[in-house]
Amino acid sequence: MIVNVSEGIDQLIQTMRDDQSEDGSWRYPLESGTFTDAYMIILLRTLERDDEALIRGLQTASLRSRNRTELGSSLRTTIRGM
Repeated sequence: MIVNVSEGIDQLIQTMRDDQSEDGSWRYPLESGTFTDAYMIILLRTLERDDEALIRGLQTASLRSRNRTELGSSLRTTIRGM
């Protein structure tokens, strides 16, 4: 049980340190990428938010991410075939 704010902050700091990888990064599921973008677009549409600029930006980012993934996969396949 958290007794005060300082204790809560200390617990959060310890959790972040425990979750941190050796290279200094944090890896959580769905932290980024096409799934997160898609869920955000679905949420915005469901809530009937008219932020088309944000939605278009999310779509563009998802397409770029997907294209990079496909390019990397194609390159690996090409290199293996050599």
